[in-house]
Amino acid sequence: MPIVIPPHSKDLDIFQSIDNAFILPSPRILRFRWGSVVVEQIDQYTGTRKTETVKYKDAKLWPGGSESWNWKEHGTSYRRGITHEDVIELYDTGAQTIVLSMGKMSWLHVPHTVLDDLEHDGYNIIVKPTPIAVEIYNKLAESGHPVAGLFHTTC
Repeated sequence: MPIVIPPHSKDLDIFQSIDNAFILPSPRILRFRWGSVVVEQIDQYTGTRKTETVKYKDAKLWPGGSESWNWKEHGTSYRRGITHEDVIELYDTGAQTIVLSMGKMSWLHVPHTVLDDLEHDGYNIIVKPTPIAVEIYNKLAESGHPVAGLFHTTC
């Protein structure tokens, strides 16, 4: 998922360097409403923020990109919570912090085993209801902090 730019690239000033790898900026969430989230796109070659956006029901975001978060893919559900398999897809994206949203009404939980794994692997973890999670994620993304997240837009 992350774009790694060789050290001789002329575009180095737009990328953040972490352990000698250059990480694209994290896309911002431009609008969040019940059932949808609108995310800006990041140019994969220059690292600049594009004017084009993409709309999702639920979203997976990481430095340099985003995609729809399909709960069925790894079995995330209100009963099971956010699965380790969904979270592990955010590893190796260059993110230092992972924001997990619980839904607007906090019906989606994160099992302790998932949180323990994230902490053990050295990630900063933020788990909040979606409106607060979006606000925190955007503040981190706007400050240039490499952040990833899973965002659920309903319950």
